[in-house]
Amino acid sequence: MMMLERGGCLRGRGLVPAAALLFAWLGAARADAQVDSNLLRREWQPEDHWSDSSDKPFFLFKEDVRHSEETVEMFHWESSGRVKTDRTDRDPQFWFGYKVLTVGIAGLETVPHGLYDVGLAVAGKLGSIGPEWTLEACGGVGTANDGSFGNLRAIYPAATVLAVQELAPRQFLELGITYDGNSALAPRLPMPVVEFEAHPDPSLRLRAGFPHLEAEYLPFADLSLRLIGDYPADARLEAEFALGSGLAAFAEAARRLEPFHLREDGRERIFYRLYTGELGLRFRGAGLDVSLSGGWAFGQEFFTGYDLRDRSPVAVPEGGPFAALTVQGTF
Repeated sequence: MMMLERGGCLRGRGLVPAAALLFAWLGAARADAQVDSNLLRREWQPEDHWSDSSDKPFFLFKEDVRHSEETVEMFHWESSGRVKTDRTDRDPQFWFGYKVLTVGIAGLETVPHGLYDVGLAVAGKLGSIGPEWTLEACGGVGTANDGSFGNLRAIYPAATVLAVQELAPRQFLELGITYDGNSALAPRLPMPVVEFEAHPDPSLRLRAGFPHLEAEYLPFADLSLRLIGDYPADARLEAEFALGSGLAAFAEAARRLEPFHLREDGRERIFYRLYTGELGLRFRGAGLDVSLSGGWAFGQEFFTGYDLRDRSPVAVPEGGPFAALTVQGTF
C-alpha cells in the first residue's frame, strides 16, 4: 500500500498498539479526500509530474433489500487527486485538489436518484510564524447532492489552517482548525486539529491525533500493514504482501459513511453506509499502480437525518459480492 507521506492541503512502525487504540476510538473507518485537511498531507513523488490521482470504481451485484421485495444494484466510484502548476517543482508553493464520488443506484424506489459529492480546493504555504512554526492552509467548495446540482443547500465549504512545528528530523507537531461543511457529524462546527507525524525508521510511519489517524508498519521486507481513520466514521485496514516483479497480493477491510443533501428537504441529508472486505492483486510499474479485487459488501444502510445523531431508516440492502478496479497514477 502507499506509504504515509507528508504534504497535501498546502504541502501536499513499534508504536502500533497506540495507533490501534486511536483507530478504535475513531470507530474503525478512508482518509483520501483531496478537498479537506488531507490535502495538507502527502509529499510529492520525486519525478517530474503534473498530478497524482486515485480512482476506484466498483460494482455491487444484485442484492435483496431487507423488509422489501425490491432488489438493488449499485455502482460506486471514488476519484481524488492533486495537481501542480509546475511539473518540475517538487516542493510547490500552491497546488489544487479535487474529489468526485458517484453512487449509482438501480432498482430502489426509496432512493430514486444517484448520489454525488464533487469538490475542488486550493492549498498553499503561507509563511513562517516566529522562528519555529510555519503556517499552511487550504480551502475549497463542493456539492453533495442526489443528482440536483442546482440545489444551493447542497453546496458546502471546506477549509483548514495549520501551524506546523518540526520537533526533530521527520517529526512534526500540527495544531490548527478545520471545517467541513458536509461532515457526517455536526457539519456547522469547526473542529480542532491536533496531530503528531513521525517517520522514526524505515519500517514505521505514524500520524496520530485528531481528526485523522494513519499508521503504516513493515514487520518484514515483503509485508506492509496500514491503518487509516478519519473523523467521524470512516476507516480502513490494509495488508499487502509483495510477490515480486511489481506484483503484490492484498487484503482490505473498510467502512465508509457518505452524506448527500436531498433536493426537497432543506437541511435533511441522506446517508449511505457501507462495509467491505476484499482480496486482490496489485501491480506497480512505470508510474502506474493498478489493482483488481473482489469481495463482499455488508452492513449497508440508507438513512436520512441532519447528522449521525438524527437517523430515520430508508432502506437496508442485504450483503452481496462486488468487483473493483483501482488505478493510482502519477502523470
